[in-house]
Amino acid sequence: MDLNLRIKNISIGEPSFFRGLSMFPIQSESVDPPGYLTLAEALSAGAVSVLEKSTGGVVSEVKIANHGAEKVLILEGEEIMGAKQNRTVNLTILLKEMSERAVPVTCVEAGRWAYQTQEFHVSGECHFAKARRKKQMSVTYSMRSHGERAADQSEVWNDIQEKMFSMKVSSPTSAMREVFETHADDLQAFVEAMPAVEGQAGAVFAIGPRLVGLDLFDSAPTWRKMHARLLRSYAIDAIEEEQKDGRPTFTGSLSEVLLRDLSACEQTSHDALGLGSDIRFTSPRLHGAALAWDERLIHLSAFWEEERSNPGYEENSRISRPSRRRNLRRG
Repeated sequence: MDLNLRIKNISIGEPSFFRGLSMFPIQSESVDPPGYLTLAEALSAGAVSVLEKSTGGVVSEVKIANHGAEKVLILEGEEIMGAKQNRTVNLTILLKEMSERAVPVTCVEAGRWAYQTQEFHVSGECHFAKARRKKQMSVTYSMRSHGERAADQSEVWNDIQEKMFSMKVSSPTSAMREVFETHADDLQAFVEAMPAVEGQAGAVFAIGPRLVGLDLFDSAPTWRKMHARLLRSYAIDAIEEEQKDGRPTFTGSLSEVLLRDLSACEQTSHDALGLGSDIRFTSPRLHGAALAWDERLIHLSAFWEEERSNPGYEENSRISRPSRRRNLRRG
């Protein structure tokens, strides 16, 4: 799949702003049901079970069994809670009907290795964006160099400890979940101030003048289901940076930045875990991953390097908030 072509054919909607976080909605014409369940939906319907890989457990993998007649989308960064310790998923997977797979995960609760429940459930949160960026990079490196989908576990634990220290959060088990629970009221304020808009299938996020990341799905219905948790994953970083000004400070043409940065990436394609192809793309400025299946871009996530994410650092073009939707084919 040509990711450049896919990005050229999206359009950017009117942005929303709150406490230093900007959300630029990516519009989609697709409103059809996506043809799969989210992990939360499948668990709620009893169609999926998520268990430790074995009775003794393995930190880096869990077992997910789809007992149902519909495919299940498991989102990169999604947190699962319970069993012997909380984890987040290393990459996006589309699990086919009536199938079972070992899924690579990373621990986000360093101080517990004992059963709370037999099965996992979905927490409703995602790995916070700052650490999700680094984790995605380490998984890409692992895939390209060793053919594995492993993350740097020590780095993940360090990122959580730094986040807790910075945000004055304590947890007896060093659980990432405590950061979100401690700041639940503030995070809910972001969700209420920055709702999903009609036809939105994804978003680009910026904190102050700095582009941070983007997530894009194949349909608007999927974004609506994932909107709040993904928004909170960026909002928790905005809270940490204590940016109070809700006005836009991002500068540059977002359409030009997306096209320029994606076209500069080296792309590699790998057989996905589950259905489809796992596409990895990297450059000094941008890196990301995409799951493609049946000529559809199921999910794309990308993150900018912090020191390179302000497009104004090289060029002088400035743009405040757009007054109309921008189609990237027009630039």
